[in-house]
Amino acid sequence: MFGVSWQKLFRLPQTYFLIVGAVLGYVTFLVWAGICPVTFNNSY
Repeated sequence: MFGVSWQKLFRLPQTYFLIVGAVLGYVTFLVWAGICPVTFNNSY
């Protein structure tokens, strides 16, 4: 697709660190948003 062989890409540990880091950051943001909902809907 972009001239990248995906099998060679998924052998790199950096790819897994990037995916795991993105998932952990997203879950952490969801948990933080669930704990502090006042920050997102402060209309009252």
